[in-house]
Amino acid sequence: MHQTLIDRFLAEEANDPNVRRLLFDALRQLGARIPPLTRTLNFNIYEVTIDVEAGEVLLQDVLDSGPESVAKIALGGFRKALGADE
Repeated sequence: MHQTLIDRFLAEEANDPNVRRLLFDALRQLGARIPPLTRTLNFNIYEVTIDVEAGEVLLQDVLDSGPESVAKIALGGFRKALGADE
């Protein structure tokens, strides 16, 4: 079965507690509208750019240059996938 980029990110990178903490901290700060309102987080395989004003997350597999290596995800969908709203 073919996994989406977000599925791969969750399995390969966001399964690390330190990565999740960094993501949750960034989401919390951005949710509080603490400038800047865009954050880019660089991990081993993925780069995550959270843009509160646009309401989206840009997820990129930095080790791949193919068409499936980049995805724009609605901010709410990204939060839900991470379990940040629980």
